[in-house]
Amino acid sequence: MHHLTKNCREKMRYLALSWVQKGEHLTTVAARLDVSRKSVGNWLGRYLDGGLETLCERPAPGRPCRLPQQQMQTLPQLVRKLQQQQSGGRVMGKHVRKALQQRGVVCSLASVYVWLHKARISWVTSRSRHPKADPQAQAEFKKIFTLLARKAVGKKAEGKTVRVWFQDEARVGQQGTTTRMWAPKGTRPRALKQQEFESAYVFGSVCPATGACDAVVMPQANTEGMNTHLSLLSRRLGRNEHGVLVCDNASWHRSKHLWVPWNLTLLYLPAYSPELNPVEQVWQWLRQRFWSNRIFSDYHAIVESICFAWNIFDKDTKRVSSLCTRSRAALGT
Repeated sequence: MHHLTKNCREKMRYLALSWVQKGEHLTTVAARLDVSRKSVGNWLGRYLDGGLETLCERPAPGRPCRLPQQQMQTLPQLVRKLQQQQSGGRVMGKHVRKALQQRGVVCSLASVYVWLHKARISWVTSRSRHPKADPQAQAEFKKIFTLLARKAVGKKAEGKTVRVWFQDEARVGQQGTTTRMWAPKGTRPRALKQQEFESAYVFGSVCPATGACDAVVMPQANTEGMNTHLSLLSRRLGRNEHGVLVCDNASWHRSKHLWVPWNLTLLYLPAYSPELNPVEQVWQWLRQRFWSNRIFSDYHAIVESICFAWNIFDKDTKRVSSLCTRSRAALGT
């Protein structure tokens, strides 16, 4: 029976009962479990009076929760409302406590934290959103993505397999970033951060359906770099494949000098919507593991670091699909 529970106290009681049933003395059982003989006797008595159910862990007595059950259930809605009301900053425990006090619940800050955890509300890092972003346009784009992609392709992909690729650029340079690391509690480790201005740009594309990747490193983010990237990506596609390349509205993506190969079609994201592009997660993954807390001696060192990191990422197709797969991106033939 002790194999069916994860509660340590219940396991001790079941073990004690099993040893007593095998003929061991109460004193011996108590010594093996490092408990008193009286405790073993009480467990045995409870079992004889009511069976195995009496050995289960009982709810601990104590003062009832001051927060009514109805308000506990609506606590997530209260936190979301506070987030919407604030024009800046962040919702902290003191803000939740003040809101509860306005509803007649007098409590300490420690109690607020306990209730937040019980309501499955965690202290997590928020995601950024541009002030000019249109949530309605973003939702509509995700809803009709398949229709937009097929309309953009038209008759160019008749009889071919249509693959969705996501594309973006990232700047990597001497003005790097610092990231989290393991360190003893109470300390704040110092990390390397350059102040020079040398940098390079990586144009990257991923296909979540196949786990394929393609990238090119350029000194500048401009139309020339985008043309080079499109040319390399076009050669990567099979003869019976057509690629829908989802990208943002950067000027070099819409330039009149941009040359789009015959087996590629560009599909633009809504304005100010980087969160709709899964390549942003690729950059985050690469920065955290390869491009943070680093010193680059010159441009060639930057390019070498970019190529090394991208080649490692490119080899693991499962990771590519895991980071970048979106349900709306499965178009088929």
